[in-house]
Amino acid sequence: MKKTIKIAMIASVVFALTAFLFLQGQEATRQVVVARQDIPMGTIISTGMLGTEQIPASSTLAVGMASTKGEVVGMVTTMGRATGDLIPLESVGRERKRLQEGNGLITISLPVPETAKITDGDIVDIIVFDRTGEPLLLEGFVVVSVTTDGREAHLVLEAATDSLL
Repeated sequence: MKKTIKIAMIASVVFALTAFLFLQGQEATRQVVVARQDIPMGTIISTGMLGTEQIPASSTLAVGMASTKGEVVGMVTTMGRATGDLIPLESVGRERKRLQEGNGLITISLPVPETAKITDGDIVDIIVFDRTGEPLLLEGFVVVSVTTDGREAHLVLEAATDSLL
């Protein structure tokens, strides 16, 4: 009887040690958002279109992916997603309005400090100089987007095409 108890105790210690080592070797996981259905480009994303999955945190797939549905619900797909696809944050954007009739876009680049407080939706005016050096004020440009490359900010502006000519 004593021999049986000793064997059982040794077996339980070995089992516990094996289980501990197995669990220590398990990788940490990270939640990512996946498409539950095909989502065509230009679609406004709703909660029902999305699901979540756990993937290894060390996986390169985890980089740049949405981790919660809230990060992408209400956004618009800028590229289509198939059922089961992970949802990269770069594949969604804000809903963009169509240009108003008679309007066009222009892009200008400026040093970053001069654009620090400009955001999408702001209305800006531009002063240009003609060949004689006379200033001309162009008013009412709506900022569509602002991107930076570190040194310069690139502003995409919408305005009436007659003010651009």
